[in-house]
Amino acid sequence: MYGCFKNIPVRVPAYSYKMSNTTDETLKHFLKNERKEKLYEPVRTMFSVINMIYFQAPQGEEKNKLLLLRLHEAKAEVLSLDPSWSMNRLIDLLITQMFDRIDNIDITQDWDSDFNLEQFKKLQERMTFFKHLHPNWRLGPREVAEYSNCTCELCYQVRHPMKKDDLEEIKSLTIS
Repeated sequence: MYGCFKNIPVRVPAYSYKMSNTTDETLKHFLKNERKEKLYEPVRTMFSVINMIYFQAPQGEEKNKLLLLRLHEAKAEVLSLDPSWSMNRLIDLLITQMFDRIDNIDITQDWDSDFNLEQFKKLQERMTFFKHLHPNWRLGPREVAEYSNCTCELCYQVRHPMKKDDLEEIKSLTIS
């Protein structure tokens, strides 16, 4: 299946269009006020460019420059509407830093080893800082369900049983 973004022909897997429908629904859910509604199309455009970059193998310097140009233009449009907009959300980054400290605790060492005590100290520092920004944050049932699922070590996505249609679509994909 072929797509086109500002006169750059690209070969895109068919399932990326299904993903964009889900993205549309997700974006509409979160874009409730007027300022956010104005961001919808520019963010969607930027995400389309990011998806194109992701699904394409490097195309040579000229095509790569065109993709960079489109990404630059899309980001500039988003930032012209909201200069504080960012792909990285501070809250998510801090949560990741806290979880990273937990992941770094070495269970092959004694629980009170110097290394583990240092990891715990860093965890507490991150949590203390995070608590000032988000004092009511808790890990709840949604997070338990999310983190207790088996995750693929290669892509870190939750594994779901494949359907016959998914298998057929995957067999038909070619990215060039």
